[in-house]
Amino acid sequence: PSVLIAIGVLLYGVLMWRLSMVLSRALIQSIRRKHRIRQLAHRLERQRHDAVQASRSAARFLAAASHDLRQPATSLGLLSALIRERCKDPSLMPLITAIDRAATTISELLASLLDLSRLESKTTKPQLEWLSIDDLFESLREEFTPRAAQGGVALVVVSAPIRVLADRILLMRLLRNLLDNAIRFTDRGAITLAVAIGDGCVLSVTDTGIGIAPGDLQRIFDEHVRIASSQRRSPPGLGLGLAMVRRIAELLEAQVSAHSDGSSGSRFELAFLAEKVAIDTRAGDTPDTPLRTTDPPRAVQHTESRALLVEDDPDVARALQSLLEARGWRCDVASDATDAFARLSAGGSWTLLLTDYSLHGRPDGMALALAARLLRPGLACLLLSGDTSAELQRHVIDHGLRLVHKPVTEQVLLGAIQNLEASPR
Repeated sequence: PSVLIAIGVLLYGVLMWRLSMVLSRALIQSIRRKHRIRQLAHRLERQRHDAVQASRSAARFLAAASHDLRQPATSLGLLSALIRERCKDPSLMPLITAIDRAATTISELLASLLDLSRLESKTTKPQLEWLSIDDLFESLREEFTPRAAQGGVALVVVSAPIRVLADRILLMRLLRNLLDNAIRFTDRGAITLAVAIGDGCVLSVTDTGIGIAPGDLQRIFDEHVRIASSQRRSPPGLGLGLAMVRRIAELLEAQVSAHSDGSSGSRFELAFLAEKVAIDTRAGDTPDTPLRTTDPPRAVQHTESRALLVEDDPDVARALQSLLEARGWRCDVASDATDAFARLSAGGSWTLLLTDYSLHGRPDGMALALAARLLRPGLACLLLSGDTSAELQRHVIDHGLRLVHKPVTEQVLLGAIQNLEASPR
């Protein structure tokens, strides 16, 4: 029995030794695994921090680049309009027209490039709210009817009393891009902005233009794609407009698609799911509004009006001052918010405050406009900015102010001023 006991003790010792070795290795592996997990978590946190910093840097760069690049384009466009008005030599008109076209192209390229970069940098977050399709379509009708008429086509709007859950600024930007494309590629006929209700709703822009080849319908939403045809050479630009449409549709969780047989126009659709669509209960309170056209802003002479212009770029200030004075305004210029507020506090008969949002790199224009509105409740305030971000537009709207984006044309600027004068303050 003693021998058996000795053998049993020996076997037990061997088993315990083996078990301790196994447990020891498992414990060591567990410690190493936890250490690797902590290292990985630390590395991921550092990468996330770097990504956030890069995103913020990209946002700051885009804001600075947007402002700095749009300033000379604003001067070029406004001065070109003044030269055209004052030039008496018919032989120079083709050159002035070429300058106008170049200024417009620069403006469009800057807007497309910077806006798409902002969307790609993930700095734009949609602010969802229930939007009235009637209200959105009416705003687009007033904006695009004159432009369509200038291109020789009619704009038809077919609305419905519904609401969609979307970001107002992003949705309007998407529809504007589609209408811009339709006007650019339609020489005659009509462009239709419509909404169809079914399982959800579909917003559509249909034109009677040259159409799109079926094989190109998918790739037109890619960056830098410009479709040429036998009827038209490759269009100017960077091919970013429809790429922006696709990015915005993704942000809004909507589906965008293009339809064409290649010969008789095209139709672009934006589809919203049923949970993002509701009946507009306000629609029964007002009668249907008939289709109407809107005349473009006219060069109204303000013989007794006085404006205070606040702009830190001397070239832009000179161009804006020349334009306003050519339209009959008495225009005083300040280069910063401090000087402008001192003038407003000292008195004066200004009826319009026209200020850049960013003055010497700071958002002093907004603070100036808010202070001026408190100091002089009847003063019309209009902000100018090269920053086209949705966040800034919401910020301005939330404070009850108006914003015009640079580069600004004479027609857009005068139209915004006339709208300010016509609206109650």
